[in-house]
Amino acid sequence: MADRVRAAAATTVALLALAMASGASYGERARSADEGHRPVQTKTVRLADPELTVYATAFSFGANDPWVRMLPRSDSAAQVWVVTPHPGDGWAIVNRSTEGCVMLDLAGSLFGYVVQDRCTGRPHEAWEMRSIIGSDRVTFRNLAADRCLTRQPDDSADTRLRLFTCDGVRQDFRLVPGAP
Repeated sequence: MADRVRAAAATTVALLALAMASGASYGERARSADEGHRPVQTKTVRLADPELTVYATAFSFGANDPWVRMLPRSDSAAQVWVVTPHPGDGWAIVNRSTEGCVMLDLAGSLFGYVVQDRCTGRPHEAWEMRSIIGSDRVTFRNLAADRCLTRQPDDSADTRLRLFTCDGVRQDFRLVPGAP
């Protein structure tokens, strides 16, 4: 029971942080916390590392370049994401430029990379967003894989995001308001 209360509190705090990051009014923030732990509106944000040095970026999906990468900030819509309620449960993270959903790579392993592809409401597109209490950071856990969105080590040449066991290492992101 205590775990459920902590999870509900963390989800509520994450939603309030998302509402505040998007510039929502006090009334929108209050409704977000009261209406089934989902915001009244979708929120448009950038997903950044804690230091705001690199941002989640997607260029295309399909065979060309389906991966989500952490790259320096640009004014491109490739770095803008819409966090919206998923048709099943949780949240869908949709790229503004490609309109693709972030999901686990079904062709890879559970510890593989995440990709973005057409949004169809499939379970592997659903994410749980949790606030890290006492900070302005959140984590994203894929509901189908029970793994967390993870950044590569800072000294890695590989910039692709991946799924890994939820251990808190390189799994915190900041939601930055604004969109080009």
